This record gives sequence, C-alpha cells and structure tokens, in this order.
Amino acid sequence: MAIEITKKTAAKLIHAYIDSSQSRYAVDLIVNSLTGDKISASIAFDKALKIRDKVKFLGVRNDIPIQIAKASILGSTSKIESFGLTIAEAMSCETPVIAPNVGGIPEICVNNENGNLYESGNLVDGTNKLRDLIEDEDKRRRYGENSRKRILDKFTPEIIVKKYIIIKLMIELNHLQIIL
Repeated sequence: MAIEITKKTAAKLIHAYIDSSQSRYAVDLIVNSLTGDKISASIAFDKALKIRDKVKFLGVRNDIPIQIAKASILGSTSKIESFGLTIAEAMSCETPVIAPNVGGIPEICVNNENGNLYESGNLVDGTNKLRDLIEDEDKRRRYGENSRKRILDKFTPEIIVKKYIIIKLMIELNHLQIIL
C-alpha cells in the first residue's frame, strides 16, 4: 500500500499507526521536501521506532503527480491551509484523502464522503481515521470515485474562472453603487 505524504510531520501519523496497531501493511512514505540533515533525522527517527521495514523514504521527487496517482491514500497534516491544492490534485486522481479539518480543506474534502477529516493536532483521531481507510478497500474506492466527481463538479479551472468573474463583477457593481 502506498500512502502519499504531503508534509514531513505526517510521518508521525504513519509511525503512530504502525507502532500502535502492529500493522501488516507496508507503507511507502513519499517526502518531497526533506534533504540532507532533515532526511537523515527522519531515517534515524524511523530506526528508533523500529519500523524500517514498513516505511520507505524516497527523498526529493520530481514525479509527484505520478506518485499521487499511484497512492492508495493521500495524508496531510497541515496546520493551516487556505485551499489544499495537493489534496485537490490527489482527489482528481481518485485518491482518497485523510486530512485535518482546518482552513479550506473541508470545502474540498467532505468528511465521510470523499475522505476522512480529523481534528488538527489530534494524533489519535488522525491515526484512527488513517486506519479506517487503510483497512477498508471498498471505502477507499468509493471515496476515490467521490473525490474525482467533487473536483470535476466544483473545482475545474473553468468553474473557478467563472466564479472569479462573478466576484469581480459583484465588486465592480458594488463600487458603482457607492459612487452613485
């Protein structure tokens, strides 16, 4: 099973799940932001938890869209997120999402419809939501299908451009009313 990770802190979520449940799943941990000392520290953390056989650090990648499309789940641990482009990209690939219930994420990812949202900073809640997706293949498939549909229905470039045009026109009309 491959779980795409969007932030380095997501490793804690994966480690907590594997450590707490003695999971039988191998997890490919894909990190595109760690280099040098940071990747060495992550590998040391990995060794300390004795999960080396379950987590694979792939380092800096240039093929993130391909990796997201291959992933079984996309995990995010963002503390602040205005929109969640990586989440939207994963959803467009029919990849179900586990993410914190912060910022604009709930607008994209609807809890129990196309992903699992958890309370930000709550490792137990996040671990439980991750375990739920890992262990339920039908739910992952259903969430993946729902994810793509939501992106196509609400977040294509054409839809977003129309929304921006409407907002711009509303602002201009409001400005004219103030002048008159």
